[in-house]
Amino acid sequence: MERMIIINNFKRLIKLFVYVLVIGLVAGWGEYHLVSLRQEIKTTFNPYPLAVFSTLYPVFIGISIGIPKLLNELKKEGGWKWDWVKLIAIGLPTAYISCFLVSVYTPLGTYLYPEVFDVLLSNSRFMVTLSGVALGILLVNVPCKRTLD
Repeated sequence: MERMIIINNFKRLIKLFVYVLVIGLVAGWGEYHLVSLRQEIKTTFNPYPLAVFSTLYPVFIGISIGIPKLLNELKKEGGWKWDWVKLIAIGLPTAYISCFLVSVYTPLGTYLYPEVFDVLLSNSRFMVTLSGVALGILLVNVPCKRTLD
């Protein structure tokens, strides 16, 4: 019995280590890509690809962080449901904030983001990045299984 506990803990340790390693590799690849896009702006004078990547990259990191919860949901019995309250209450505001960089380069950007948000969000990339990560985590946590009680 004691030996099984040790083996199970070792398996869990290996799984978590590989998971952290994969997230680290994804983050490293993303940072490398961000640097190359910043260099590309100097020659093309087109910031739109960087804005799109800067919007999607934190969402992808959030999805990567939320994958274990989704895998646990897949193991459960029952039918799938969407937690639409969480999606509306958290998803809409985080999507609104995380899409700030892309919308700056669209005609609707001036209407969607008043001047107050422009000052607030343009000076704080941290808020935009944090919103993207939260949105990514939310996207894999919104679908859940309905238990058959």
